[in-house]
Amino acid sequence: MSYGGRQHTVGTYGDLQAAERERVAVSAAINAGTYVPGVKLREGLPKGATLDALAAEYRRVHKYRGRSLSPDLIETYAMFVRRSPFRETPAAAITPAMVETWYAGRVEAVEANQRARAKGEPFPEPTNKATTLNQLTAEYKHLRTLMAFAESRGLRRPDTNPCQIEGAQTYRAKQPPAPTVAEFWRIIEATPDPMHRAAFALQAAIAIRKGELAGLQRRDLTIEHDPDGTAWLRVRIERAIHWGKAGAWDIGTPKTEGSEREQYAEPEFAAVFLEWFAQQPQIGPESFVFTRSNGKPLGRNTLRRAWESACALAGGHWRMHSSRATVLTAFRERGADFRQIQARGGHSTVQAALRYQQPATLESQKKLLKPR
Repeated sequence: MSYGGRQHTVGTYGDLQAAERERVAVSAAINAGTYVPGVKLREGLPKGATLDALAAEYRRVHKYRGRSLSPDLIETYAMFVRRSPFRETPAAAITPAMVETWYAGRVEAVEANQRARAKGEPFPEPTNKATTLNQLTAEYKHLRTLMAFAESRGLRRPDTNPCQIEGAQTYRAKQPPAPTVAEFWRIIEATPDPMHRAAFALQAAIAIRKGELAGLQRRDLTIEHDPDGTAWLRVRIERAIHWGKAGAWDIGTPKTEGSEREQYAEPEFAAVFLEWFAQQPQIGPESFVFTRSNGKPLGRNTLRRAWESACALAGGHWRMHSSRATVLTAFRERGADFRQIQARGGHSTVQAALRYQQPATLESQKKLLKPR
């Protein structure tokens, strides 16, 4: 075929019909301006595939450490693409200049929103786009990943990723503050609903994610007694609830392979949970520990709303997920090494575990420095 003023060999085919189909497809791609010579397209995506189509294929086939993406992560990635100005643009047509213009505009908007937040004013634009640099970084990194995926699928020439903005994918937000152990007690005491109070106590006793907490079943709990009478709660974490749209949910695996774990609960917080748990009807080992009135797992926002209300009554504002940082920081201060912290938190790497460590307080520094 003639391309760029030169004869170009597309490939070798087993029969005339296959060669003719490819000739028609390549001719259409040349006319559309999306043809990439020297790269054979894999099945599943046409040459002119838009970013939206490319992203859908990525979400369908991508594996993380051998596992399919969770429904929550799939929805997050889909949201990034819905927000993108390149959604209907052919993946092959996205240029570095287009990406740079988009990114610069978003940084300006994010900074305007941050100034408004500092003054207590409404955001200058709707919040259906990234409103923090951390959110923008996540969107940029996903676009870069999709462009690399386009190369692997033959939609772009090798080494033509248009996401080349220096520093755009390395920003990491400051770790949000986590409640101290004393503040966690205040949150628990400020929680009026007994089941919610028990759930927060269990959060303070083990480093558990919200979906893992919702997915706990009675068979996952074991109570052991030491010879001195100390009661230990052992918790096995091997599943998580994944929430979808309109209240849909399903049972899946935890975030990573390392997330499937067993751990002992901190006794004082566990005692609050066990007091509540002992009063619940014993209705079968596969029954969920925390449920709605119909026996189904809690909804996505049930515990979050209760947590936010209790935090306000306790005189602070902390993210529910930050409870993991409280548990893991306390574990470190009791002498755990980072491999033990990694295992307790269900992290895939030590580096991930490190991000959950809060700075040592002045009080804890004094304890560590005190002569033994």
